[in-house]
Amino acid sequence: METGGSGGRLDVTAEDVPADPGSVVTAAFRVVDRREGVAGADLVLTADPGLTFEEDVVGFSRNGGRPGTFRGERSPGDSTLRCAGAHLDVYDSGDRIELDVAVRVGSGLASGDPRVRLAIKSPPNCPPETYGSGDVTIHVKLLVPHIDKVDPQDVEEGGPVTFEGSNLGLVRWAVFADENGRTVITDAKGSDVGYLAKSRRPPGLANGCGRVWLSTADTQDEIAPGNTSNSLGIVFENP
Repeated sequence: METGGSGGRLDVTAEDVPADPGSVVTAAFRVVDRREGVAGADLVLTADPGLTFEEDVVGFSRNGGRPGTFRGERSPGDSTLRCAGAHLDVYDSGDRIELDVAVRVGSGLASGDPRVRLAIKSPPNCPPETYGSGDVTIHVKLLVPHIDKVDPQDVEEGGPVTFEGSNLGLVRWAVFADENGRTVITDAKGSDVGYLAKSRRPPGLANGCGRVWLSTADTQDEIAPGNTSNSLGIVFENP
């Protein structure tokens, strides 16, 4: 789906992009001169939560010509990329410039439609003006982990646990709960093949029957139903 941006001198359009959690995709914008022309401008790109910019550059091609790059600077956290004084050099109505930027999709982003936004602004030595703006929607595919098997079924404190299932490649956390309702979150690691993950039983759990889940969230605070697996039973036993 093509989306159009608002603007004065420039029209900005973009195509939506499908993506898997944990992947790197290209957000591309087409900028067309409407009137008056633009020589230099500041490019300000911002990414919604769950997205980060992969590099300090924005690629460009002017009127289908040789590609080049505008070098910029990322903010802490890589959620904003600013290219100051970019030489757009579009002067005639219909002149166009293609812009593209590499964006990383967070592995904990199990679903949703975050956006990358572009604002083309006048440089500091000119009156404040937004020449054009637009956004790219990233359609993130739903990849919720699923556990089919836990091995071993009985595990001592600190003992290794292996999980088999599907969509486990991006797993980062294992959530263990004992029969008293105490929950402990610990590190887990998914394998490249996607159907295996590993963790260890953390301390602080009462012996007896319990449950375990896996999550692909980037941080513990982001663990939620949309990025967390089904649960399976497990037995916590004495050493």
